[in-house]
This record gives sequence, C-alpha cells and structure tokens, in this order.
Amino acid sequence: MGLIARLIGTEAPKLGVHQFMAALDEHIIGKWTRQNVIDAFGITVPEQTDLDALIAKMVSIPETHSFPGMAGALTNVGTSYDTIPVAKGLGFLRIEGAGITGCEFTVRYNKVGVGTLSWQLWNETAGAEIAVIDDASAAGDNKENTATVTLATPLSPGLRIVRIRCKSTTATDDPVYYGASLRILRKDAIFADVLHRVLLVGETGLGPNITEVLVKTRLGI
Repeated sequence: MGLIARLIGTEAPKLGVHQFMAALDEHIIGKWTRQNVIDAFGITVPEQTDLDALIAKMVSIPETHSFPGMAGALTNVGTSYDTIPVAKGLGFLRIEGAGITGCEFTVRYNKVGVGTLSWQLWNETAGAEIAVIDDASAAGDNKENTATVTLATPLSPGLRIVRIRCKSTTATDDPVYYGASLRILRKDAIFADVLHRVLLVGETGLGPNITEVLVKTRLGI
C-alpha cells in the first residue's frame, strides 16, 4: 500500500483527505506529534516515507505585512526616536495579537552617516519595544537586516498598533528608508480554519482530541 494511493482512493482503506490535511496542519504548528498522525490514520512503516516527504514539503503559512510608510531620506535623524516629523511617517499596522508567538521584522535602507543606526519595531498601543535592528557597520546602500523575536507566552487577543521608528547615535546622520515588512508567527490563535480542522478530526474520532474536554483544551476555551 502507498499513502498517496490511499489518499486518492486507488488503494484501500481510503483515507479522508480533509481529515488528513487537518491533521497535518495540526502537526505543522506543533499541536500534533508525528506519531499522533501515524496512529490516527493507521499509517504503516512503508507509508511513513511518503508521510515524511509530505511533511517536509508543507510549511505553516505565516502572515506577512508590508509597512505602508513613505520611503525617503531622514535628514538629521536625531539621537532619539521621532526627533523629526518625517521619522514619524515610516508606516504603521493594526494587527490582531491573538496567538502571536513571534515575528520577523525586516528593514531595507541606505545607511548614510557614521553613527550606529537603529530601526525599531514599536508597540504603540502598549508603549513598548518589540524588536530593534542596530547597525554599527560602515555606510552603504541597499542594506537589509532582520530582527527575530520569539515570545515565551503567546499574545492575548486585541488589536495593536505597531510602527517603525528610527534614530542614530550621530544626530546628523541621514539614513534613507526604502521599506519594511513584518512576518507574524501564530500558534494558539483560533481563527475559523483552526476551529474547522480541530472539529473535523475530532468528530471522526481521530487524533489526540476526541472528547469534549480535550477539544476544549486544544481550543483554549
């Protein structure tokens, strides 16, 4: 037997595609173990080669946002954030915090000046720094740097405003901002697709969440 053949129905016993995909989604985000998937669908040792190949091909789709800021020179950027008006226009996002476990903050720019340049991802709602990129290297164009943040505890639900701020240790530096992006990683958020897949495998008695109590625990309710 082959795993793919069972999924497309050319070999028996046929596997439910929707349930299988729901299980893989749960595995990719860390809610199911590989063994949970194997046990739920009775996947044999020979079929596990195909299972591992499928898992290796699949990725959890993250949310990626581009900051809608105004690209341009930040003349005399200053040694404090928001020193000049143009520095306040580097873009902001309103994001839902539910289930966020980390992020990747990337900025592309021209470093003009001799100071240590700082690009900050700022939580305007909470008044707190999320991430910062400090560049003490020599001046240069088309620079691109990323800061990665991992949270010990996922964020609670609620809208947050996040924006970019910039400063330098040399007040007269003139960095040129080209753009930035934010890649959000979530694990425990309950969006519609999460609820759908948890109920889909639960109703058929598959996997670790097959009782009301276990399903509610998985959903965090």
